[in-house]
Amino acid sequence: MLNQGQTDFNKTEFITADNSTDDFSFKPLTNGDNFAETNQNILPDSGDGSTLVQTTKNGAENNFAEENLYRCYHLTGGAKHPGRIVETPGLANIKPPRPTYRPRLPKRIIETGGDVWEIQLERIIYAGQAHTQFLSGDNAVRAGISIGDGTGVCKTTTLLGIILDNWFSGRRRTIWFSVKSDLIKAVKDEMQRLKINIPIQLVNDYKPEEKITLSKGIVFCTYGSLIAKSRKGQRRIDQLTEWLGSDGILIFDEGHKAKNFFAENERKATQTGAAVVEIQDVEKFPGFRVIYSSATAATDVRHLGYMIRLRLWGQGTPFADFAEFAQEIEEGGVGAMEMVCRDLKAMRRYFCGSLSMGVNEESGLAVEYREVVHHLTPHQREIYDNMARAWQAILQKTEKALALTNSEKFLRRFIVNNFWAEHQRCTKAIITAFKVPTLLKEIERALAEQHSIIISITSTGEATMTRQMARVADEEEAISDLDFSPRETLTRLVENCFPTALYQEVTCEITEKTKYEPLLGENGEQIHSKQALALKQELLDRLSTLQLPEHPLDQIINHFGAENVAEMTGRKMRLVKLSNGDYAYRPRGITGVPQRQTNLHELQNFQGKCKRIAIMSEVAATGDSQHSDKRALNQERREHIAAELKWSADKQLQDFFASEQSSTAANLHFDLHRTRRRKTLFDFDCAKACQH
Repeated sequence: MLNQGQTDFNKTEFITADNSTDDFSFKPLTNGDNFAETNQNILPDSGDGSTLVQTTKNGAENNFAEENLYRCYHLTGGAKHPGRIVETPGLANIKPPRPTYRPRLPKRIIETGGDVWEIQLERIIYAGQAHTQFLSGDNAVRAGISIGDGTGVCKTTTLLGIILDNWFSGRRRTIWFSVKSDLIKAVKDEMQRLKINIPIQLVNDYKPEEKITLSKGIVFCTYGSLIAKSRKGQRRIDQLTEWLGSDGILIFDEGHKAKNFFAENERKATQTGAAVVEIQDVEKFPGFRVIYSSATAATDVRHLGYMIRLRLWGQGTPFADFAEFAQEIEEGGVGAMEMVCRDLKAMRRYFCGSLSMGVNEESGLAVEYREVVHHLTPHQREIYDNMARAWQAILQKTEKALALTNSEKFLRRFIVNNFWAEHQRCTKAIITAFKVPTLLKEIERALAEQHSIIISITSTGEATMTRQMARVADEEEAISDLDFSPRETLTRLVENCFPTALYQEVTCEITEKTKYEPLLGENGEQIHSKQALALKQELLDRLSTLQLPEHPLDQIINHFGAENVAEMTGRKMRLVKLSNGDYAYRPRGITGVPQRQTNLHELQNFQGKCKRIAIMSEVAATGDSQHSDKRALNQERREHIAAELKWSADKQLQDFFASEQSSTAANLHFDLHRTRRRKTLFDFDCAKACQH
């Protein structure tokens, strides 16, 4: 049995929340005070070397295997999770080793029916276990842990529990990295629910050259702030490591932001990825206690490059470096990736559970899915065909211009790459805009059925709007005369990328290699091809008559009114339609609310039922929760309409996670909108060109 007599509880300090101060208040425990080592609840050995495991009430062992329900094997205690947590079949049959670590937490938090769920308690224990171990081959470098829990498990509570456990052990400095500063409120709200009051401060309250004066607590830092520098060159990362000390805690929440650390084929690692690896450097900071936390940590093995504290490669492993590890796992395919996850769970370094989309035991309801098809109207088909012909004309005339200007051999790649990138972006925007009439009908139907609506989009069109508004200032045009449709994408492509400058071939006398130099006039001016200029003007004239729909975001807001729509996007300005039919370009901010808190204020409006329609872009999809929370005023059933899918599967999952959480008052409904159209001649030309 575990030895329960190693700690003198009577001399242990007990933590209490004091909302009137910025720090903890302490008092020595007396007999009967509620504080315990959490491992008091770990079941003892059976005596024959096996481990006693608590089973479900009905003894339904087979149900776990059949439904892949998540199991906490080695402990009791903690509140029962209100939902059904599941994991992949590959992970479900891996039983992690029995932990020996004894965390220190208030008993009121970890006892049955307390504020922490059993699955969160398990992560807290295994995080402490990992941090007491050292990486293989190096007894000085502390190991880390990866928490891959998805929607409904509430990673914020888990991470706060890890911080609280370390607080009792005297380690009271933590750096919490996240994708945006707004999420500090979610951390504060969770601390309030847990009745704890750990000091927390934004790193942006200090300039990079200043010393952090917070004596103990949490420094909340975004990944963007991590790579910041002062004008004199002082780095934010140096400021943070100096404050953290030698054995501080590093939490990489939404750590997938660093997934592009590993680069090859002449590509450079992103600044964020490089900074994340540097701040956990095993030689400079071997004692840091590292926690990786992301529901979409890696969709590719190369995204694991920043997780250096899991020791999947390097000294003591079969792989010399990450490049060798990535190559071997890639050759093994998805099966090899799954084996990596299984091995990490078996080593107590990785845990992953997600809220089931099946029937909820409390409500008896499951998440519902519905596909909504928008059939293009004859007018929309005509618009699409005209746009396809315009793109075809741009491609054909660009090929002619490359030949006319003698620039085909060295400019072709650049121009063609820009062409297909803008073509994809423009076509996606138009198809999304086509769906708006059906989208508006679905929203009105859902509102009539007393549902609250969440609409997810990818782009906001702010860049186009900013460029057009700059023209207003320069040319004194009326806003109503400006073009905010995807036509501007085509026009900009022709204006910036269409080749008109003449080039000549020049042979180097030394290397005898041919290079291309601009053809200059007598005064050193660039000479342009008159034929290419004529082709360019012909295209611009043709595009000026092209009719395309406006951006879907503005269509929805102008239809229902800004006072009824909670917009949670990254744009700072928006185009507002006035009662007289004119347009005004106005800040999206709300009077009395700081600009950086606009999205947070809009989220509160939505959850407070002041607004029943929410539109979110990628900025709001990560970290925020728009679900039907039992603690919120707005407990209407959520209908999540995916009007525009993200560019990658992991970002789309983050998008869906925002509306599906635990403790929901009503089941979720997903609407996946798509268009149905016939293939055009241009579609086949595009496919043929892509093959070449």
